[in-house]
Amino acid sequence: MAEQLPIITKSHAVNTTASPASSLLGRGLNAIQSRNLPIPKEIDEAKLLEVMCRIMNAAFRLGHCTFKENAKFVLDTIRVKLGDDIANTLDIDDLQAGYIAMKQGTTPKKDVVSFESLEDLLAPEQPNQKEPEFSESNTDSQHD
Repeated sequence: MAEQLPIITKSHAVNTTASPASSLLGRGLNAIQSRNLPIPKEIDEAKLLEVMCRIMNAAFRLGHCTFKENAKFVLDTIRVKLGDDIANTLDIDDLQAGYIAMKQGTTPKKDVVSFESLEDLLAPEQPNQKEPEFSESNTDSQHD
């Protein structure tokens, strides 16, 4: 009997055809689906890791082939698109596993796993060795 009840649409026309949204529950679900709902506070880790891998793949295509560049790109993109709270749920193990599993990077595995934390990863690079300085007296004696 409920499928035969008339349904009044927005244009105030009466629709008597049966459709998935002809029930009260169906109309309610359609109304919920048509709204832009906020991102839930609960994070589905599997979906987040899938998103991380997709962004990591995009980073490879954009030329971020080293682990450090790639991971920074992933974290920055997730921060911009999904927010700090969600980006902070990723840890160094997730980034390392994703990078190694992609098998596209230029950083060797031993260097990828050498990072112990996100702080190590995000720290600015320190020059390893100081370049030798040449004084004018050394360069003059070499030209003679």
